[in-house]
Amino acid sequence: MKVHFGGRLPVAAAVLAAAAVLVIGFFVALEVRSVVAGPDAGAPAAAPTPVGHEWSQVEGHGTDGAGWWLGTIVNQALELRVNNIRALRLEPNATSPNLIGGYSGNSVTVGALGATVGGGGASGLTNRVTDNYGTVGGGGNNQAGYGGVTNNEPYATVGGGADNTAAGPYSTVGGGYQNLTGASATVGGGVNNDASGDSATIGGGADNTASGGGYSTVGGGHSNTASDREATVGGGESNAASADDATVGGGQSNAASGFYSTVPGGSSNTAAGNYSFAAGRRAKANHQGAFVWADSTDADFASSAADQFLVRASGGVSLNVTSGGLRLESNATSPNVIGGYSGNTVTTNVVGATISGGGYSANTNRVTDNYGTVGGGYNNQAGDNAGTTTDRTYATVGGGQNNTASGQMATVAGGYVNTASGYATTIAGGENNTASAPVATVGGGAGNAATAIDATVGGGYSNDASASYATVGGGYDNIASASYATVSGGWANAASGPYSTVGGGWDNIASASYATIAGGGRSDPGDPATRNRVTDNYGTVGGGGNNQAGDNAGTTTDRMYATVGGGYSNDASASYATVGGGWDNSASASYATVGGGQGNTASGNSATVGGGEWSTASGAVATVGGGQGNSASVFGATVSGGTSNAASASYATVGGGSNNSAAGDYSFAAGRQAKANHSGAFVWADSTNADFASERANQFRVRADGGARFDDGIYWVDIRDQFAHGTNIIIDTWSGAYLTRGGNWTNSSSRDQKENFTPVDGQAVLASLAEVPITTWNSKAEDPSIRHMGPVAQDFYAAFSLGASDTSIGTLDADGVALVAIQGLYALSQEQAARIGALEEENASLQQGLDGLDARVTALEGGAPLNHDSAGPLASIMPGGWLVLGALLVLGGLVLAQRRLAGGRR
Repeated sequence: MKVHFGGRLPVAAAVLAAAAVLVIGFFVALEVRSVVAGPDAGAPAAAPTPVGHEWSQVEGHGTDGAGWWLGTIVNQALELRVNNIRALRLEPNATSPNLIGGYSGNSVTVGALGATVGGGGASGLTNRVTDNYGTVGGGGNNQAGYGGVTNNEPYATVGGGADNTAAGPYSTVGGGYQNLTGASATVGGGVNNDASGDSATIGGGADNTASGGGYSTVGGGHSNTASDREATVGGGESNAASADDATVGGGQSNAASGFYSTVPGGSSNTAAGNYSFAAGRRAKANHQGAFVWADSTDADFASSAADQFLVRASGGVSLNVTSGGLRLESNATSPNVIGGYSGNTVTTNVVGATISGGGYSANTNRVTDNYGTVGGGYNNQAGDNAGTTTDRTYATVGGGQNNTASGQMATVAGGYVNTASGYATTIAGGENNTASAPVATVGGGAGNAATAIDATVGGGYSNDASASYATVGGGYDNIASASYATVSGGWANAASGPYSTVGGGWDNIASASYATIAGGGRSDPGDPATRNRVTDNYGTVGGGGNNQAGDNAGTTTDRMYATVGGGYSNDASASYATVGGGWDNSASASYATVGGGQGNTASGNSATVGGGEWSTASGAVATVGGGQGNSASVFGATVSGGTSNAASASYATVGGGSNNSAAGDYSFAAGRQAKANHSGAFVWADSTNADFASERANQFRVRADGGARFDDGIYWVDIRDQFAHGTNIIIDTWSGAYLTRGGNWTNSSSRDQKENFTPVDGQAVLASLAEVPITTWNSKAEDPSIRHMGPVAQDFYAAFSLGASDTSIGTLDADGVALVAIQGLYALSQEQAARIGALEEENASLQQGLDGLDARVTALEGGAPLNHDSAGPLASIMPGGWLVLGALLVLGGLVLAQRRLAGGRR
């Protein structure tokens, strides 16, 4: 970039001249001293580098014989930078240069001519000119023009404020917030006003609309509408002028809907007839040319014919008294009305002024500016009495004493020594209150001040709303000192962070953005350090005393969203940390929570202490439900409650009780002095005052001197040493089965528990059992050296179809098979015994015969003579010894053969 000095100062807009002066001043401040005469004087000399300044390249050039000039000789924009950030930009074109000041993001649409951005703007809130000869004086997020083609909305102007748009040609927004204009329309300021009609005007206030066929006007107030050609609403609230040349001066909920109709003020009045007039309360001028005045009676008072003059005054009508009365001062614009004490005055040349009454002696009421109103009282003033009658118009004092409404469209409703000095400011009443900034409001109370744009003090005493849109609802000595900050009430509270809130209480401070303190205050009235505090953005303290949300480390963004619900001396000092209440509790890690209690600490991320006292959750995601002196110190550890319990391993749990320890990962301990020292161990200890510890990993160990019972409501198992079923038992069950102290398991087998009985063939069972393989084997879950003997379930089920499946054998089924088999064997043995008895008798008979034969054989072998008489018939049949011997041998062989066939043996 090159900067030249030429021979003359071009004639340009005043803004461009001012910019040139700034640039000259800048280079003078940089001590640029090198100047070379003209482009014909040779190469320019390099500018020196003065101490303490930097720039890329600066050169000077000579004169053209007429004078010095500063500028460029190429068609290139010129920027003035501060700390290498653009502060001013001059954009050349063939018609009229553009000037862009302020934030570097402020802009002029390409192709626009003669545009000016005076300054202001910020990141995300840039000021813009979109059409030819548009102007934005400053502020933030303002726009002059409508966009698109650059020559269809020329000469639009926004003086300042925020979020304003001058969208029509020749339109103007003086300032305020979120105001909008149409063609040749004007909004002086205020909030959310819309002058969309051609040549419409809104002086200020909030939520007003001037639309219609052209030249409609709303002077100020709130939610007023002028919606037809040359319709006018002076101020007030919710008023409407909806016909050509209709007028509503002010008041509330008034409507002028007839051509040239008028409602000067009051409440709920309607001028519906052409040329009609309605004023007071609920006056209804429904006919053409009707004049209706209604007093404060809460009832409609309506005209009944055209051109009627109708007055309702339940307190009487008086136009003239000795000390004053009613005076009308005519002028070419709007007559003045002066009522009350004769010394009440309207300043010379003031038009449209009204003094309804009041005043006495040296305490007169005064209107010093056009369209001002004093409703009554004494020593009240509407206007600033500065010698001009047009700069503080439409000021209103409703009544009271020593009140002054010195701002344009300012209002003091009543009270004592109140001053409304800003544009569209309002003081509803009270004493010694001040509203000094545009659209500021004081509702009442005493010694209150609303000193910033749209600031509000509802009431109370000695309260101060000193930032834009700040609010103090009431109370005593409260301060809302940041934009959109709120103190609802209480005493000596301060909301000093943007969008911060203090609900009430005493001496609470919300010093971070979006911070909230609902109430509470100092825990020690004599020590201001014990107030409630929110030190980081989005933090919350619900109440109590000496509580803090945030770490108070000097930055407001590192410990956001901390919350203390209430209680005393609690501290949530990490992001998203929460203390519900109690005393001396601390949540010092992200997402940590202490529900309440006393002296508890949640210092691990996402750790929780539900309540109790002096407990600590120091591991991430660790939990202490409550109790006293408990500790969950490792990731995922849990202590449900009790006293002096510790969960010191990952995912370890202490269910409650006293002096229990879960020291193994995934372990569980509960009761009294239970020690789950191994991973996965479950230890329950009864009330015995002695340690009871796990012995190995994944062990389930229970000490229960009173026994243990497992019960689902129908089925149960009771484990304890007791006398039942006629003996000492260790395990008892719902079925009647039990285990004796001596280790004998007894099955339940009562007939009352059984049904569907079927007889069993013992011989068949015995035969089937003989076919079932019986082997020795080892279990796969045991060492192969440990052997067992018996059938497998599949063979047993195939043989007898007993039990629920073929993978198990019930002890009763095995015993039953054995017993039936024994019965079968017994029956077989009885049958065999009978057969054996019969054989033995037969054998005895045969033996007797053999014995006789043996005796005879012996006698024969001994040579003794035979006694034929004693030998019997055999001797007579077979004489001789050899014959007898042969016969005995044959008989013996037959007997032996018979015995073998019978299976017997002698």
